[in-house]
Amino acid sequence: MSGGDVHVVVVAEATPGVANMLRLLGWSLRTRGGTLANAPVTAVFNEREDPEVSRELTERYGFRTIVRPRISTSLRFTNKWNCLEAPLGGARWMLFLDWDIAVCAPLDPLLHRLRTEGQSAGFFISPEFTRQAWGLRGILKKHAGLTDARLDEIAHDWYPADRMPVFNTGVFALRADHIDAFRREIVPMCDRLHRSMRATSLNPWQWLKVQWNRRHWKKPDADRRIVGSFFPRVHAGQIAVPTTILKLGIPSALLTHVDNWRAPTCRFGDEAGIRLLHYMGSRFPEVDKARLFDGHYFERFENSDNEGWRALVELVRAYNAAGGVPHRADPDRADPAPVHSPR
Repeated sequence: MSGGDVHVVVVAEATPGVANMLRLLGWSLRTRGGTLANAPVTAVFNEREDPEVSRELTERYGFRTIVRPRISTSLRFTNKWNCLEAPLGGARWMLFLDWDIAVCAPLDPLLHRLRTEGQSAGFFISPEFTRQAWGLRGILKKHAGLTDARLDEIAHDWYPADRMPVFNTGVFALRADHIDAFRREIVPMCDRLHRSMRATSLNPWQWLKVQWNRRHWKKPDADRRIVGSFFPRVHAGQIAVPTTILKLGIPSALLTHVDNWRAPTCRFGDEAGIRLLHYMGSRFPEVDKARLFDGHYFERFENSDNEGWRALVELVRAYNAAGGVPHRADPDRADPAPVHSPR
């Protein structure tokens, strides 16, 4: 499988912090991605782009950029699904990467999984390692139409919520022949799940239940306190992903932590190391993304026991030493021409 069989997509915002993370993503992919170092990449900007940033991404890292209308102003997570609008140019797989993803090691093992397991699995994604919902079986039964027998089949010890699937969408691969069906279902599912956890005065019992659950969901004995099924509405998008996959019958496979590394306690599978580093703000608390390259966090991170912190410092130091300009794996390959949506 060549890099041309996979199209990398990232959804972006026109802000300085995101621009820096896109630079690190582009540089690390082009210099450390292995077979995927020369994969086509599309950055989909929500609502607007910064022309200077887009020019840099295009000229230095070979990105294509497009602009799509913002899907939602109230459900921020939902705008991620603008990734499904990226033209894949005949690629068999879309590999989605959050803007706060950096490539630490060649991605050939991930490509090997797509090649060997992709005939039977159409969605590769990693489990979330913190609880996102209570009573998730009931949610999946209601919104995905699953039976208890089917729920028993998909239960897995890697899932912390009733052994039921909730995924982290920082990294996932979706086979192109499933994109249309997934696109039609995922945004309405996000909306339905978000509304299902709304406290409304039109339904006094619903209002009381939601208010009670909101008060108790963080407590150590929340399992005993929560009434019915519950998740904070901010997690509606994450709950929507497994619900949509299961409703559509798209077979999925789990990525191990090396392909979406988030924290030392995030351990799925036996493989060691980090291929794709997901440096989220809550677990990298001292990193001001708008100052990603100035070293304000270097001393603490490089002397830490946290291997993800050390990996980020190593990547940024290497980026700075190279001036942010990649040494392409194939210097004779022409960068793709930029594609811009009409203004």
